[in-house]
Amino acid sequence: GGRRSLALVPEMDLAARLVYFYCCYCLGHRTLGQEYCDAVPVRIGQSEASAPRSAELLSNLRRLTLVAAQAGLPYLLDRWQRGFSAPAFSNPSVLPGGQAQR
Repeated sequence: GGRRSLALVPEMDLAARLVYFYCCYCLGHRTLGQEYCDAVPVRIGQSEASAPRSAELLSNLRRLTLVAAQAGLPYLLDRWQRGFSAPAFSNPSVLPGGQAQR
């Protein structure tokens, strides 16, 4: 029902963010803002003091880490603020945010 789907909003948001950022970073597509500004995420390589620094594209591991951080950290922060208790849908009389049903 509606109450269960409302309780799953944070998890659905996490899934949507994971898919979006995976498509943007791991599959090579860019976000709308990156297309508009013509920006590409790169890693600045280490070089000797006299040589100019070189920029290289992110490795697959760094891209996956970026996706996990951009999608997972807001979710974990939200869960931490609400408490890491069982999901709200396990108790149908409690709405998200700890509000009791009337």
